Amino acid sequence: MKKLMIGTTLAFVGAFGIAARGDVVEIGPGETHVITADNIATYKDNQIAINGGTLDLNGNSLPIAGLSGTNAESLVKDSVGGSVLTVTQAEETSFAGRIDASVTLVKNGTATATYVLRDLGSFRARGGTTVFAGGAITNEDRKLTIGNDTYTSATVSFTGGQHKIMTASEDSSFGIGYSGTGTLKVSGDDTVVLVNIRKDSYFGNTGQSTVDVSGGALYLRHEGKSSGVQLYQASQPGATSTWRISGGLVDCDNTLITSRGAFDYLQSGGTVRFANFQLAGNAQGKDKSISFRVTGGTFTAGAAISVGTAGAHAYTVSISD
Repeated sequence: MKKLMIGTTLAFVGAFGIAARGDVVEIGPGETHVITADNIATYKDNQIAINGGTLDLNGNSLPIAGLSGTNAESLVKDSVGGSVLTVTQAEETSFAGRIDASVTLVKNGTATATYVLRDLGSFRARGGTTVFAGGAITNEDRKLTIGNDTYTSATVSFTGGQHKIMTASEDSSFGIGYSGTGTLKVSGDDTVVLVNIRKDSYFGNTGQSTVDVSGGALYLRHEGKSSGVQLYQASQPGATSTWRISGGLVDCDNTLITSRGAFDYLQSGGTVRFANFQLAGNAQGKDKSISFRVTGGTFTAGAAISVGTAGAHAYTVSISD
């Protein structure tokens, strides 16, 4: 693998001025690289290492093989708007810096990407594991989806830092495993993740969703909306929604409602609070399986735990302590 040292004025590299795929393009302190139609091939499908410089996508969507850099002043931005940075991760990398709100970040590939960020635009996790190991993301009016696309499997793990993620509007929901496989993890004593949800959302529509909290705090809010939203669990037959709480805090002022698929809640520690918690709340369910177990910690629901009627459809509810 070659490293390509490109200064502020872009140089021709590789055969015919195009970098060989799998190279690393380096952006050093004080350098700004502006992507244009003339030079995009230099960056496309390569790894990009930013150490104190700036990558300006300039309205261009760019697929790359990895994003790395340890300098907190590193920046990815889009001076025009509307760009997508798609990282197809073939090997592990880490990046500490900022990904401006003007950029949509898409994570593909099976390898792990670790970020310590001070800013983040819309984020779609479509493959492998993404770790947010620190920093303080304030993601205003953007979107976060995890494994929402068919045939995708993705994990987003918050292991440090304090993060506030605001869904874009009442037209945008927060999704985990909508039609693929998605996992949200929160761990670490000082980790705080606040997700503001302004539209009814799906944790497993036709796919598989998992929420795993072993430490820190996960807040699910509805700021900017007068009433809470519905968090539908396993909406369609064949879908699954799994919750595993072994420590930390989960505080949700919305309503969790199970639907037509399989729902499995196991709490062995920590503190959990829901505004409302409805098991078998959708009468259209068929052959659904619902398991609710609390073996440790504290669980409270504002309207207690309600078990709805499933009409003529078969379902099972298991409640144990």
